This record gives sequence, structure tokens and C-alpha cells, in this order.
Amino acid sequence: MKEFNRLARRRLKRDLDRKTVPFCALLRNGTHRMKSLYSIVFSLCLATPAIANDQLNSDVKRMAGFAGDLRVLSENCGVFVDPLNGVHIAEALISVPNIDMEAVLALIDDEYEKSAHYTGSVCYPEDGERIEQLKRLYSSELNALKQSVARGDYE
Repeated sequence: MKEFNRLARRRLKRDLDRKTVPFCALLRNGTHRMKSLYSIVFSLCLATPAIANDQLNSDVKRMAGFAGDLRVLSENCGVFVDPLNGVHIAEALISVPNIDMEAVLALIDDEYEKSAHYTGSVCYPEDGERIEQLKRLYSSELNALKQSVARGDYE
């Protein structure tokens, strides 16, 4: 019985090691799997189209942050702000080739959720001034984004 338990524990330990150790650390299984995995990953990287450049990503993330902050502050303070701020960003980017609009809209929603989480649901006295500043920043950044798209900076 002791021998059976010892063998069962050894087999369980070996199975757990194979399941918990990253696949690239399992050298005893051979490198032929890794070579085939490298070729698959490399071909997938070549097959995927480029999403957009880094400047576009940072601009969209910044605009999504402004839209999320505006939405949260307006909800907290009961101030009417255009509820389609996120849609205006997507409209400005509609002519950019190879852009994933679902990812853009998901980013806008994520930024809203982050802002709602960090801001809370309290309206502070200085939030009225902050809303006005965010409106000005948002409109100027949106105009700059539209001009950049029209010039073809993100192609």
C-alpha cells in the first residue's frame, strides 16, 4: 500500500508539474513542439494587419479619458453634457483605414468605467469648473483629431 501511494504521489506530482510549469520550460518534452509553435506564432503575427500607429492609440486613449471623465462628472453633478461624446470620437476616426471600431468603442466604455470607479458618485464644489475645463479640452482635442484624420496623419 505504501508503494502504491508513493507511486501515485509521484505520478500526480509529475502531472501537476507538466500542467503548472509554462510550456516553454518543459525541455524534456523535446523542442519539436516549440519549433512548430514558433512557426505558427510567427505566421499569425505576419497575417494580422496593423491596427494603427502609436500616436493614434495615445490620441484615442486621451480622448476616451476626457469623454469618460465628462460623462461621470455630468452624471454626478446633474449637469447636462452631450451624451454622445464617445460617438463623436468614433465618427472622427471613421475614415482611418484598418481601425477596429469595436476596440475604440470598448476603450471608451473602459475609460468611463475607470473614471466612475475612481471618481465615485459625489459631486464636489470644484467639479463645475472641472466640467467646463474638460469640455474645452475635449472640443479642442476633437477638432485636432478631426484635422489629423483629414490630413491623413494616421494612415
